[in-house]
Amino acid sequence: IHSHQGNYEEAVKLYNQSLRTFEELGDKRGIASTLHQLGNIHSHQGNYEEAVKLYNQSLKIKEELGDKGLIATTLAQLGTIHEEKEEHELALQFYFTAFKVFDILGSPYRELVQKNIERLEGKMREKEEKKKKKWWKIF
Repeated sequence: IHSHQGNYEEAVKLYNQSLRTFEELGDKRGIASTLHQLGNIHSHQGNYEEAVKLYNQSLKIKEELGDKGLIATTLAQLGTIHEEKEEHELALQFYFTAFKVFDILGSPYRELVQKNIERLEGKMREKEEKKKKKWWKIF
């Protein structure tokens, strides 16, 4: 609730408490989920390096658990971060991997990731067209 209200400081505090509890219980799924949520908060704040670190920690646990749907969710989030950082090729790699997993699972999230791919490809085409126009003006 706090993160949706923009009260990120309180949300981080509560998620860190949850993380400690899940670690004490040895609840890997809870740990992975909490790390993912902390990554979301840092991503929303533009703290991309911290978000990537948290997502990667979450991803490692999800891979240990073998939960393909959760893995794909984190991959899609990593794609979003790299898109925000203008690292389009890397973002596409994450999006395509997430799409493939969601497609195999028959998940409705496949369509959301497909829209991300289409939007990003459109941005990339637009950027390329601007470059071409700039070069044509020079000549």
